[in-house]
Amino acid sequence: MTIWLHFLRSNPSIITAVMDTTSNWRDEVQPAFRQRFFNNILHNLQLGHPPESFDEILEFHKIAHSIEQKSYAGATSQAEYVMQIACKMVLMEKAREREWRDYFCPDSRQRIVYKIMKLLKRHLDVTDPEGSQELWRIAERFEEKIFSKADTEFIQTRRSIEAEVEDSSR
Repeated sequence: MTIWLHFLRSNPSIITAVMDTTSNWRDEVQPAFRQRFFNNILHNLQLGHPPESFDEILEFHKIAHSIEQKSYAGATSQAEYVMQIACKMVLMEKAREREWRDYFCPDSRQRIVYKIMKLLKRHLDVTDPEGSQELWRIAERFEEKIFSKADTEFIQTRRSIEAEVEDSSR
């Protein structure tokens, strides 16, 4: 279960407020209600990239404020307001889950090549140094192709998610 869905389920007042469809819904929204959404957007942004400087903290505040403000201004009902923010939060979580490259240690790719090499040696009868060097080159090329393909897919997925977030904030 995503953090955002957990937040909605643990705050039944939000669900109750969404079900109330008055004609001028913005008059009914308390500042604390909007502040909770802002805080959760900010928290979600910082989960993906913990701020390292005061400038980054300010930038996250601006982004969170922009997301909340655009959702509030563009919604025609309180339910739509909540749904817009919920969708953006889920998209941010998906983007964060796809940041697989952050989990790599500097030497992890070499370890992967080594594991591929061990696997090749287990299935191929190679005893001379030249054969071992050739297997190493094969393992390196194989790892590079896997990494490049994963990186390309990551970039394409990230761009599509960013486009969805951008489209939904208009």
